[in-house]
Amino acid sequence: MRGVIGFGLALTLAFATTSARAQNLSNLQGIYKLVSGEKGDMPVPSNHLDGIVRITKDTMTLHDKDNNEIYVIHYETEPAKDAARLTMTVTRSSRPNAVGSKAHGLIKAQGNKVTLIYDLKSGEYPSDFHPKGENQLLFVMERTSEGAK
Repeated sequence: MRGVIGFGLALTLAFATTSARAQNLSNLQGIYKLVSGEKGDMPVPSNHLDGIVRITKDTMTLHDKDNNEIYVIHYETEPAKDAARLTMTVTRSSRPNAVGSKAHGLIKAQGNKVTLIYDLKSGEYPSDFHPKGENQLLFVMERTSEGAK
């Protein structure tokens, strides 16, 4: 479960400002802490949220509490009105069976918080920010002072 959660966490990370017409993710780069998470209708335990996520223009890297690299995820976004579609692929991981894993999700930014939801199995994009079933994970991240621009 921790591997699945880690993949989700790395995805959850980026803030930007929301425009009236489209989700603006141009300011996604930074360092984020995981604030909360859900898998289906269950909360992710707080001890699974103890890492940080570093986001660059096309990569999210999840580090554990000891700053060990857990996941490196290449991502692409498609802007939309209320949230952007997100396609993610694990390119490197301390968990070899995760390399090559793909997920589709939605990401939105509001102030210094980013909300990410993704589906691990279906190949479909979630329809909203409410996880449906155990294959959908939702994470909320908050920019750290170290990651502030």
